[in-house]
Amino acid sequence: MLVKKLVFSLSFLLFCFACQAQLENTKWAGKLMIPTEVDCYFHFKKDTLILYVADGDQEVEVMNYKVSKDTVKILKLYGNSPCTDDVTGIYTMKLDGDKLKLIVVTDDCVERSNAFVDAELIKMKTVEAIKPKE
Repeated sequence: MLVKKLVFSLSFLLFCFACQAQLENTKWAGKLMIPTEVDCYFHFKKDTLILYVADGDQEVEVMNYKVSKDTVKILKLYGNSPCTDDVTGIYTMKLDGDKLKLIVVTDDCVERSNAFVDAELIKMKTVEAIKPKE
């Protein structure tokens, strides 16, 4: 019984790491409502998510993110939105090839959840990836 629990626990951890790895070091482009439709892109780093306005590489928001199964938890670190840094947004992550959709589960930051509504993000290839200004 102990061996089964250990194998299950290790399998679950590997699954969680694999989910996080699906987003880590990727960029995704799409249109967000902030508050009107704007071309943006998400840059997922190891545990940080940076939202940029595509026109001019303007950094909008820097967030911490964590993936567990098909759920993404997002917490603002700093940025331009009126969201406070103590409100965690929880989203279901739908990955389909090069498409990513974040569906709100719960988020008390209405501005963030409204911005993500119906947003379908397309994975950016290295060649077309916009490089943020250092």
